[in-house]
Amino acid sequence: MNIIKASGNNRLAEAIGNFAHPLLIQRRFTSFSAERLNRSMVIYLDILDALKAGDSEWASAAMRLHILTSKSGN
Repeated sequence: MNIIKASGNNRLAEAIGNFAHPLLIQRRFTSFSAERLNRSMVIYLDILDALKAGDSEWASAAMRLHILTSKSGN
């Protein structure tokens, strides 16, 4: 949750804290194919690399990619 805290947005932190319950996350991820999990992991690592580099444009683009691929369900 460090990324959320770093945003400085307390409402966001509270909303995500309520939403990101471990049992809900586990239930959601068990329905994913291995291919989808691998693709998500690559994107997550890209987001992490962007944050470590302090590159907000890169992080934003990677997060948009994550959201778009999540919406497609593929």
